[in-house]
Amino acid sequence: YGYANSVPDYERYWFSRGGFSMQSNLLLHPAVYLRRDDVKHFLRAFFNGFASTYYPETCMLAEHALPTLADARGDHFKTSDEANIAHYLRLMLIEEHGQDLILGKAIPRAWLEHDKVVRVERALTYFGEMGYSLHSFADQGVIEAEIGLPQRNSPARAFLRLRHPRRESLRQVEINGTMWAAFDAASETITLPLNARTVKLRAIYR
Repeated sequence: YGYANSVPDYERYWFSRGGFSMQSNLLLHPAVYLRRDDVKHFLRAFFNGFASTYYPETCMLAEHALPTLADARGDHFKTSDEANIAHYLRLMLIEEHGQDLILGKAIPRAWLEHDKVVRVERALTYFGEMGYSLHSFADQGVIEAEIGLPQRNSPARAFLRLRHPRRESLRQVEINGTMWAAFDAASETITLPLNARTVKLRAIYR
């Protein structure tokens, strides 16, 4: 019906141009992928959808990328689509799941390459305002984190996921200078203590 993006070579482009719909930031499939903890496809759907309709010269997300991915049609400042993109970005960094607080659940591995920093400041959550920073020393086998946990409503549990850029296995964790055993290397997830306002963490990979 003319409401679709063409894929001139399906075998070549099925992944890089897939994972999103005609109105690419309106449907909620990125959030569904993340609820299933399918981070790879969450990131594909998020970045493909965002790139298909974002125009940096006007800082807008259009409604449709039609008739090609280089064109815009429909509303040019689409509040619903822009709100969803902001929501997906937030889920990438901070998610409340019931009474659980999950940090860094879907941060792209490339964002934690050696000497890169990821920082979240003054984020508002159900549990209160919070922030955190991650500093990668991946070439030295370490990723460091400093987390300011929210204080208004204490979560039942809090977790940090560190997605190592080369998928190296987490071997040891130190929290506030003390060895910490509450982590799962398979899911790259560390259970955080709730009795400290600030958590200084070292994840050790070698």
